[in-house]
Amino acid sequence: MNQENWNYLEKVSLPVLKFLRIWGVPSKVITSLIENTKGHLTEISIVYEDADNRLIQAIYQKCQNLRYLNLSFNNDSLLELEKLLINCQHLSRLVINNNNEREIDFARLFEILCKSSPIGLFKFRILTCTNFNLNSLKSFFNNWKNRHPMELKIRLNTQSQQQPL
Repeated sequence: MNQENWNYLEKVSLPVLKFLRIWGVPSKVITSLIENTKGHLTEISIVYEDADNRLIQAIYQKCQNLRYLNLSFNNDSLLELEKLLINCQHLSRLVINNNNEREIDFARLFEILCKSSPIGLFKFRILTCTNFNLNSLKSFFNNWKNRHPMELKIRLNTQSQQQPL
């Protein structure tokens, strides 16, 4: 579907929307949908290319009650991910999709997760096409050890198959 077919969704207002599961819709349209909610979104699952910074900003500005997030991040959006973790204090489940060929700095990602995750965030799923350094994972575990126990699932994936957390 081309971009023009999605333009009508940019003006849609869904003030009591709680769950947003969306696939293949352009980031600009998703951003508008989120901006037109009234803070009731508790679950967001976006299967798309890497989220741009504007989309992530819309999530942490409009969705402070967010409990579940499934989103694709890259190195360019790690700073916005950190802001999202700080602002979305009810987040308990996070799925990070990196199912494209772009590398992600897992050492930095794990550092941000340890430093900025809300206290209730304990379920992580990382879906990636790229390998990461096991030392980064070890450091993540060492830095997490004084927090609540976590559930961590990591899957090296060569397909864009999605599974709920």
